[in-house]
This record gives sequence, structure tokens and C-alpha cells, in this order.
Amino acid sequence: KLKDPSNNITTGNVPVTFTALLPGTYTLTLYGLCGTKICDTCVIQFKTDCIDDGCDCKGSKWENITMSWNDIIDNGNPRDPNNKKIFTSDGTGRIDPKVVIGGQQSVAIDCNAAQHGPQSLPCNKTFTITGAFSCNKPGCAKILYTMVYPNGFTNTGTLGTLIFTTTQSGWYSITFYGMCGKDTCKICGYRFQVDCDDKPQCPCPYNIVVKDPTAQTSVLASPAATIASSNFGITGPTGTLFTEIRAEVISYVLTSNNEVCINCRSYPFTWASIYTAGAIGAMQPKITMYGGNTVTTFNPSGNGIYKNPREVIWNNSGVSFALPASLSMQFLLPPASIIDCCELTAKICVKFTFRDINCKECEMIVCFSVPIKK
Repeated sequence: KLKDPSNNITTGNVPVTFTALLPGTYTLTLYGLCGTKICDTCVIQFKTDCIDDGCDCKGSKWENITMSWNDIIDNGNPRDPNNKKIFTSDGTGRIDPKVVIGGQQSVAIDCNAAQHGPQSLPCNKTFTITGAFSCNKPGCAKILYTMVYPNGFTNTGTLGTLIFTTTQSGWYSITFYGMCGKDTCKICGYRFQVDCDDKPQCPCPYNIVVKDPTAQTSVLASPAATIASSNFGITGPTGTLFTEIRAEVISYVLTSNNEVCINCRSYPFTWASIYTAGAIGAMQPKITMYGGNTVTTFNPSGNGIYKNPREVIWNNSGVSFALPASLSMQFLLPPASIIDCCELTAKICVKFTFRDINCKECEMIVCFSVPIKK
């Protein structure tokens, strides 16, 4: 755990590489673990400083900070991805002649206002943030940033240009530090939310429905984890029309009724990994492991706790089969908190892809929540 002079904290496994961008005292805490138990700790403190360059905060101010991305300006109407036309939202399929097809959208992040920018941004877009900060003395100004993603991943750097893609649901936060030399003069915090749960239109000619499951939880003693057993009901056409079904965990968000309840000592295998999956008749599923290995079951022991299988495939070597009435899957989640009053909730989004005998595919996304408690 690394805490910088501005009390920003990043965590992870060693070896770790970081750049001391801020002057002041850094505190690095190393935790020696045996399994999930902390056996020893080591605290290292060091101080960074800069030669006085005559820079100070007097008269410093934010200049333009701009966020831009490529999108379609369509007044809320959906765009057909094949013929690039914009359709009306009344379901008639008519082309709306009044909409404007745009390219790049741009908004300002106002660090001098209480509301810095839009609080909701689209999913699966690549954003570019540029900006400037000014000081009285030329050559003194720069902007440092710390960006925290919904899964806790932290990115730091100097702005310049910050480029990121919104592939996860949840809250993103960016903190900008306006610097004059070694002094932090102004701080600007910006948070926004992304929802990636929109279900794509089905390009195949079948009316397939995947029902939201009700998950039953059980406990895995060693390594410690919660098993969420889910059964996804499926309805659709009859007959041997399909050659492959894929299920992929595309989003996993862990929340709690209290911040102190989140246990940071977890492994990738508890991040909504697929533990086991049921067969379709005699056809056994395959789980794609980290590193490219394919196995029929996942064993979260030994080095397996550092692996994160999140896709399972049913494929009968090209032989067609009928849709199953349901698919059973088990997901691995963190264990319940040792604190009695703590409750965790995991939200999991699974994308199902059905491929028919003509190689056409239909995608369905199902999201459900699982409470984790004693």
C-alpha cells in the first residue's frame, strides 16, 4: 500500500513501479501474506523534495480542461450499425430527416464550479482529456492527475493528455492537481458514472430470452470464497439450430453498506470467476483460463487463485444442437466480512452469445445482484 503526500492510496502486489511526482513524504507498507493471512508488515517512509525554483501559487488559476470523444449526435434515436442511417424512436423504421450526424463531442470540465462536468457518460467510448494550469512565473505550471476506475485500478500521471476507455460500469473519479513548481496550488475532483448494461439488438432471426437468475450462495472454506450458484432459464426456437453458446462475465462491481466492510485481501479468482458450469445434455462446457489453457473445471487452489476464468464455451465440435431449457453456472465471490454488521453486494453482468448453423450470432446481457453476508 503506497500513500503519497496528498494521501492518495494505491494498492497491489509487488514488484511495483511508481514515479514520485509530488514533493513530500511517501509511506510504503508491505504486507507479507501466507494464504489470506497477514503474517508480517514492513513500513518504509521516504521524502522527496525539489530545489526552490521561485515558483509559488500566487495568481495561479485553472485554464481550459476539455474532455472529448467520438460519438453520434442523434437526438436519442438509435443508429443502424449496418447501413449507417438514423431511425426514429417510434418503432416505424422511418429515417428521421431532422437528426444531425456528428463526429466528435466535447465538454468542458469546469474546476471553478461545484458541478465540474457531466455526471453520466456513455459506455465503450474512448475519451481524451486535455488541459492547462497557469502560474505567474513562466515554466512553473503543470497538472498532475490521479484516476480511479470502478474496479479500484488507479492511474497517475501528468496532464498533458489523458486517454481512457469506459469499459466498466460504476463510478470513475479523476483528481487534478494544479502545480506551480513543487507546490500544489489547486485541486479539482471530478466523478462520473458509466452504465454498460444496455442490451444490444439481436442480429439473428430468433426470439431468444435469457431470464435473470436467482443466485443461491454457499461457502468455499479453502481458499475462502463465496459460491453463487445461478440457473439461467432460456426460451427460444426448437430444433437443432445452434452450434455454439458462449457465456462471458463482462462486468463485476462489489459494493458495501460501509466502506470498512470491503476486504482488500482478495484474489482474481473471487472477482466473479466462473467456478463450474453445467452441461448441455452430454456436451460438457469448456472454461477459458488465463494464459489460454482450456479445461472442463476450474480449481481455485495453489496458483489457481491468481487466475481469473471469465468465459465458458459450449461447442460440440461443430455438430448442431437444440437450445437448453436452462444453463447453470457457479461464480466465485469474496467471502463474507468478518464484521457482523457488514453486508457486501456483488453485481454481475453476463453476456450470452448464441451462434446458429449459419454462423449468425445473437447476444443477450443479463445482470443480477448477489448479497454476500453471514
